[in-house]
Amino acid sequence: MANKAGTPGTCAATDDVGWYVYAIVPRGAEVAVTAGIGGSPTVFISEGPIRAVAAPVSLAVFDSEPLRRHMEDPSWLEEAVRQHEAIVEAVMAAHPVLPMRFCTIFRAPEAVRSMLREHAIQFCEALEFVKDKEEWGIKGFADRGSLRRAILREDPEVRDIAEQMSKSAPGSPGRTYLLKRRQEEVVEQRRLEREAELIRATATALQDSVVQLANLPPLQIQGAGAESVVCSSGGRPEEKMVLNLACLVLREAVQPLLAEIQRWNETAEDQGFRLVASGPWPSYNFSPRFGNDAG
Repeated sequence: MANKAGTPGTCAATDDVGWYVYAIVPRGAEVAVTAGIGGSPTVFISEGPIRAVAAPVSLAVFDSEPLRRHMEDPSWLEEAVRQHEAIVEAVMAAHPVLPMRFCTIFRAPEAVRSMLREHAIQFCEALEFVKDKEEWGIKGFADRGSLRRAILREDPEVRDIAEQMSKSAPGSPGRTYLLKRRQEEVVEQRRLEREAELIRATATALQDSVVQLANLPPLQIQGAGAESVVCSSGGRPEEKMVLNLACLVLREAVQPLLAEIQRWNETAEDQGFRLVASGPWPSYNFSPRFGNDAG
């Protein structure tokens, strides 16, 4: 059963207790959330016009060295991240929220209040900025085989080289080899140019539909498990992620944005390029970031 966030008096600060901060919200925020990581009830720690959504945690688990060991356990990490996200998203459903980084830990409630006082202006401005907005992820995937085939069909220089090869005398293997090599070089150059052009055009096409856009590094996944990671991000086994955008979008503009992405895919997918949108997410890429004092 969900618990209403209470006060930090529900758990006394001791040497072996830290305070896990999930998010920053306006002072008036009241929302029912589930228990935090490790089962401790979530509480509000308030200071001035803002408050932190926090929960007591054992430093036997969350201090620097034990936390490092736990982070190496995939099953523990997956469950902890899931619980972190569940709390932030529960708050986000009812209020503007500034999500904190996973495992942001403070030694005591007063340390949390000190952080809130120190950064009150930035937090208040950021809460106003993200109000009535959602973060959406937009990833671009390139099927490089399809892109190469489109270039072979459509590029005039590539087609000219292919015609020269077809007319090359059977007794001239050296010329045929050089033409084939030249064709491969041109196809690869055109592929890189076309991929870059599609990436630029995508960002330009979406710019007017979003409040702010962050161009993140595409996930570079190699080795065992790469295919499953690509697929879990919305890609297909034969595709590579080449674009990774975070977009802050007015709630009223989300459906028009998704419609624009659908239109884009209808025109670009035959070129071996398509977009996949996911969200809404907490505004991790548009929130201020501050460190913790437990590590």
